[in-house]
Amino acid sequence: MKTRIIAFASLLNLSIALTGFAKTNASDAKVSIDFGSPSRYTDIEIDGFSGEREHRIVKEIIQSELERQAILYLPSGYTLEVSVEDIDFAGYHEPLYPQYDHVRIMRASYPPRFEFRFAVLDEDQLVIEEGMRSLTDLNYLWRLDLPSRKQETAYYVRSLLKDWARSELPAAFE
Repeated sequence: MKTRIIAFASLLNLSIALTGFAKTNASDAKVSIDFGSPSRYTDIEIDGFSGEREHRIVKEIIQSELERQAILYLPSGYTLEVSVEDIDFAGYHEPLYPQYDHVRIMRASYPPRFEFRFAVLDEDQLVIEEGMRSLTDLNYLWRLDLPSRKQETAYYVRSLLKDWARSELPAAFE
């Protein structure tokens, strides 16, 4: 019994130490996103609907994903400015099957796509990196991901953003 208490106390101390380490390494990078006019995007339907509520949900999802990535890859004080040009979710609501109005059909011919302009600014608001990207994943159906994760809203678009951030944001500081 005493051994279990000591082991538990050790794990608790390690957990607290790692939490403190993670907080000290967290970046206070900022993200600024201009979504323009979501009604002009190719496809941001959620469960067959594409109204104001769905646009707000998509904005929140993309905002939170880019903030997560900025914290991981940008130094403190830096800013990531993004202007979204177009979003096309993976899959499509095919009109040929009205009984499946709320089902997104996933095929290789309907890959996710995310087009945007971006700029990385340093603490003095000087542009370090900028450009326009059109991200797509033609092999999205063959990714080795947890099936439960693939059911999340905008999962494949978020995956595109994660992959882009992992490959390009650190390269801006080399």
